[in-house]
Amino acid sequence: MQANEMLDYFRQQQEPTLNLLRALVERESPSGDGARLDTLAQFVAAELREIADEIELMPYPGKGTNLLARIRGTHAQGEKQLLVVWNG
Repeated sequence: MQANEMLDYFRQQQEPTLNLLRALVERESPSGDGARLDTLAQFVAAELREIADEIELMPYPGKGTNLLARIRGTHAQGEKQLLVVWNG
């Protein structure tokens, strides 16, 4: 993927990404509130269902549900990958 194609892709994804981020931020999920953390884990799992190969919800009674999602890449062997992590 060329730089201009990547830029176009991320521009197209900007609004849906911000909407998801807003939905995550607006969900109250304080540490130690098992019920709210369970709800958050369910929400994130639902969002990941389209892209994850496997989703595992692991209840931790009274502490909240842990979520493990496995997403296998579809890149060709030897093709370079890009992982974007932003911590603004």
